[in-house]
Amino acid sequence: MRRSKLLSPVELAPAELQALQRHGSDLGGCTAALEVLDGSFLTHSISDGDSFWSFKHPTIGEAYAAILRKSPELLGIYVQGTDVDKLMREVTCGDMQIQGAVILPRSLFPLMATRMRGFRGSSSYKSDHLSEWDARRQIRHFLAERCSTDFFEAYLRADPGVIEGIDRPGVYLEVNADIALAIRMHTHGMLPDAVRESLVSFAVECVKEGGDPRILVDASFRALMTSEELSRLENDIRTTLLPNIEEVRLAIQALHQEGEGDAAWHMRRFQQSLNGIADHFHTSRRIRTLVNRQTARTQEWIELREQLAKKNRESTSHAISVTGSSAENTVGSRSIFDDIAE
Repeated sequence: MRRSKLLSPVELAPAELQALQRHGSDLGGCTAALEVLDGSFLTHSISDGDSFWSFKHPTIGEAYAAILRKSPELLGIYVQGTDVDKLMREVTCGDMQIQGAVILPRSLFPLMATRMRGFRGSSSYKSDHLSEWDARRQIRHFLAERCSTDFFEAYLRADPGVIEGIDRPGVYLEVNADIALAIRMHTHGMLPDAVRESLVSFAVECVKEGGDPRILVDASFRALMTSEELSRLENDIRTTLLPNIEEVRLAIQALHQEGEGDAAWHMRRFQQSLNGIADHFHTSRRIRTLVNRQTARTQEWIELREQLAKKNRESTSHAISVTGSSAENTVGSRSIFDDIAE
């Protein structure tokens, strides 16, 4: 509960006293146990003027957490004391059919929600900005994938600000937690229409630019669109994107710099877009022919870039080899002037 660092002399909060009671102990018993375990499982230290107890090795705390997870009566102590980012990776609120997850009962939902609402920074990043971003991402993923409908609806009512910004999810929509959360909210009738419209508009623009096609290929995401919005997108693809698809491809290719990375990865979303368009308009021979042509040209460009990259690597390797050989000859050979000197 104290991130494995308990200040000494020990003063406990009400929740911590309750945890001791569940173990059949009290503050006096805790103090005696600390003294007995000093040097074996625990260590007492003084640093920067603070006196505190800590586990002698982190694995001891992990082993204790494993014991708490397996005990229905001690599970609340685990939820209260475990870091929130770790907690959200290990538990589900209700049985979500996730293998290996610790299933929290309904009685612990309020405690879990309180821990989540207080989670403002992930330990995965040192930057404050990235730490806050990752905390939001983890909470949204938990709400989308790891909680029951009861918990999901209650949490959104208690913390409506958690959805701020999900209508601008950024790149890689296919793995974005914001999209999954928006889909679930829409399914439960909890997604504000203004947010829905903004998110749909953002995803549609991605498709029209030859970028991420998820709203076109993912039926659950496409369900956020009205029939009018879908018709407009289909018309824009036919009349705006496809007539200019050659220019779109060339523009995307031009953004790739030599030595910048895998050419196939660079063109991945454009190829996904082509595949999505072909699948969506599967009855159109004209569109299928156009898509096949662009797919072939994309593949030709990728192969050419890979050949150039290979030649550059071989050239660099040869240059290093020649330089190394020259250096060896300089060190290992004798000059005729050496003999004269001798």
